[in-house]
Amino acid sequence: MRKLFDEFEGDREKILAAYVAADQLGEVLRKNDRNGTSSSEYAVRLWANGVHMGWLGVASTAKKRKTGASKFSNDEVDLFEGPLSEMGILWRDDPSRPEPTPEARSFWSALVDEWCANEEMPLLVRKSGPRAVIERLPSGRPFVRCDNSPAHWSFMGCCAGQTPSLIEVFRQLAEGELPITMARARTEKALIESGSHTAYGGFISKSKYGQVNKFTDGKSYKLCHIRPVGLGGRGEVEQFDEISLKDHMRRLLDPNNMIVVPLRYSGVGECQAFLNAFLP
Repeated sequence: MRKLFDEFEGDREKILAAYVAADQLGEVLRKNDRNGTSSSEYAVRLWANGVHMGWLGVASTAKKRKTGASKFSNDEVDLFEGPLSEMGILWRDDPSRPEPTPEARSFWSALVDEWCANEEMPLLVRKSGPRAVIERLPSGRPFVRCDNSPAHWSFMGCCAGQTPSLIEVFRQLAEGELPITMARARTEKALIESGSHTAYGGFISKSKYGQVNKFTDGKSYKLCHIRPVGLGGRGEVEQFDEISLKDHMRRLLDPNNMIVVPLRYSGVGECQAFLNAFLP
């Protein structure tokens, strides 16, 4: 691939196409054959490894500006999107990546659906405002503002193969074992201590199932959502219909919408080009 890199002056698409053709003709010696991996996928992985390890250079953006070959209007987008996509594929297929079993994912997805359907259970909403305080929608249904802490609880419980009932979930919520926030702002603390509002007091440090930055394998990770969780609009929580709020809560809590990345590389988990590898 290094030879092709020089021949095609770093043009990724031409390099990969030529490598695939050579592999299919039996002209490539696979030093790390990945159990029958297809020519195209092997080429992509080899490219990503070369860029990551530094034995492949970076394509010249000057050439792209001169020829107009980039399919993006912004050269930097073109430069980063390919490597990020390839990194996502490599991490998706890495056997060391913490991941719940399909059975556990199915259980927790159904549990979140059951929670959303139960009108007595508060909807969790990741939106600014007084977190942990119990508020009510116009329908009378309770809701509680939170940060990403409940997602940690859900992912860690799923990874551990826990199977709580909805009654057990409510008990954990009431007793502070299901975290709502990582910390509490002074204004939130004052509001709760005034006695004018009731609240759920769980902090992530007290989570029954732990947190991803203190994972069971001894490593630290960042929790990332594959599809954006945000409500997608401005306004108070009460202005959103319950269907939108339930969908928001599913994206927040369903482990099928979560992955973890090593904490030291946490920024990559915010890049959609990287996350696209995990889309169903």
